[in-house]
Amino acid sequence: MKPLIVLLLAFTISFFSTKFFRCNYDFALSGRIAMSVMLVFTAIAHFVFTKVKVWL
Repeated sequence: MKPLIVLLLAFTISFFSTKFFRCNYDFALSGRIAMSVMLVFTAIAHFVFTKVKVWL
């Protein structure tokens, strides 16, 4: 659920920032930026939270 929230927030922020900087909306660029932010967020979480839970 957290990666989805990061994806949606990154898309929204990048969507409106492309309007501000490029003077038009760019769905494809905003989607690529959001996807890369979400993947970086997920990759960092895999290395930071390495505590293993063992179910016995």
